[in-house]
Amino acid sequence: GFAFLKTKKVMMVALPACVLLAALTMARNSDWKDNYTLFEADAAKAQDNSKLLFCLANTISQELVPNEPGRENKEQLDMKSIELLTKAIAINPEYSEAHAELGSIYDRRRNFDSAKVHALRAIQINPANAIATYNLGRAYYALKEYPEAIVYLKKTIKMQPGIAIVHLNLARCLLEYKQYDSAIVYFNKTLAIEPALTMAQQGLQKALQQKSVADTTKRQ
Repeated sequence: GFAFLKTKKVMMVALPACVLLAALTMARNSDWKDNYTLFEADAAKAQDNSKLLFCLANTISQELVPNEPGRENKEQLDMKSIELLTKAIAINPEYSEAHAELGSIYDRRRNFDSAKVHALRAIQINPANAIATYNLGRAYYALKEYPEAIVYLKKTIKMQPGIAIVHLNLARCLLEYKQYDSAIVYFNKTLAIEPALTMAQQGLQKALQQKSVADTTKRQ
């Protein structure tokens, strides 16, 4: 199965613009309690500001949803983020980060066709968008389009080489594609970064076993 895990290192590249915007507005905004209340108040006053809409959606998706215990509330928060991001893109169709964040939400919701559409668009606008590159690899993997998944997961590793989960997803994709030697390499790279990662340990054993069976079959 696919490793549906997020990594803070991957996700953090979307945040500097929002952090800067928060810093610039925090002092003058009497509505400030946290990032959500700050961006919600400012977005209500400037509904044609794509950056504010994006930052509000990003805050909901990255800060509120992970800490929300109720499934129905998570659903409502996702729908609000999707609405905000759709508005941001309508205002600025070339907003790569908004497409990438929308792709991340669809990925989380297991709507991989939509995730792929927005990840592709984000990369068309900005080929250096690491989040979109990773999400596209994830979407291709989930859709069992393994050659394409391998390409984009490898691109993500070139952009951000020290993230274990990206190596793990690539290793598992290679294993599904029966590229056993390469899968073993990337499981080992995953464990070099995070030695205690159970999924990588289990995946490595599975890859070694499947390679052994395949080698035996070839010799017969």
